[in-house]
Amino acid sequence: MNTSKLNASILIVEPDQESLTQLTSLIEPVGLNVIIAQTGEQALDMIEKSVPAIILLNSQLPGMDGFETCSRLKQHQNAQAVPILLIKAMTECLDYRQVLSVGSVGTLTKPFQTNEVLMHIHVHIAQYQKPDTLVPENAQLKQQNAQLKQENEQLKLKIKCRQPTKNTLSTVEAKSCYQAKAQPGDGGPLLIGQSQPILKLLKLIRCVSDSDLSILIEGECGTGKERVAQAIHKGSAYAKGLFVAVNCSAIPSELAESEFFWAMRGAFTGAVSDRKGYFELAEGGTLFLDEIGEMPWCLQAKLLRALEERKIWPVGSSQPKPINIRVIAATNANLLEMIDAGTFRFDLYSRLADDIITTPPLRAHKEDIALLVEHFLNQ
Repeated sequence: MNTSKLNASILIVEPDQESLTQLTSLIEPVGLNVIIAQTGEQALDMIEKSVPAIILLNSQLPGMDGFETCSRLKQHQNAQAVPILLIKAMTECLDYRQVLSVGSVGTLTKPFQTNEVLMHIHVHIAQYQKPDTLVPENAQLKQQNAQLKQENEQLKLKIKCRQPTKNTLSTVEAKSCYQAKAQPGDGGPLLIGQSQPILKLLKLIRCVSDSDLSILIEGECGTGKERVAQAIHKGSAYAKGLFVAVNCSAIPSELAESEFFWAMRGAFTGAVSDRKGYFELAEGGTLFLDEIGEMPWCLQAKLLRALEERKIWPVGSSQPKPINIRVIAATNANLLEMIDAGTFRFDLYSRLADDIITTPPLRAHKEDIALLVEHFLNQ
């Protein structure tokens, strides 16, 4: 990854000693100089003395929390161009519009994954060392700040109305919220279980459903990744549109572009009429990309462009077509290892993984087996 060649320092703002030790053990071996602060006030003092290449900031700080600290750091001349990643717990719900509005470039999730931490640090430090690419982005973020803050207040009101009175989901709440019937023909509840892993999963689904950010679902085969995607879709603003599921591993590479991006009549031999692609079919709804790691490299670039510009270029047409969809991807492969191997694009990974949900295997919630057996016997 060549991170050691960047000759950079990193400011870690983390009050938890165990997390701090883990992060330091991941970062120091690649040659990066670690600077430590335990509070927001200490971080502001340190930014006066030196300018790090990147800041890792816990969202839950004593006193001045991570969001306020991030906002105040971004107001300081020394930190305006420094990328800040907010650290969150796996079960912690963050409003990602607020994450962006305070100037953060994204999040890291505890417990930390070595490849994910180092990849994010490497990419953001590389961008930091190219200020010409960051200045326009910072200017654009400033212009969007007022709008994002307004949208954030509206989202807070929506979330407050939808959240249960208690901070954690009880079994009854979990059933009432998420044992709803699936799409017509599905034949049963989307998610079944009363165990802690399932309740945590349900809480994460509630957290991400209200946003329009892209979600990456990771998990072993047979752990219900598509059902999780359906649950997110049903609880989102895109629920009135279709849920279009696509298995990326089942599409021949020579047909992939026309399958995804619509083909105009005459675009190729046999195209006797306009043919809608998956993006067009999912308009106003959710496009679920299963086995995203199997997507051909050439198609990854086109998907990235569509997600960034919110437009597609139909095969055989010179005019782009605007799209309004939510994209949820899923994989049972380790995409970060694929990035290291050069078979998956990191920029596409970053675009797809605004938030990451991991589906637990059945061996992690064996106490739900009886409920599952009862459900299937009643079918």
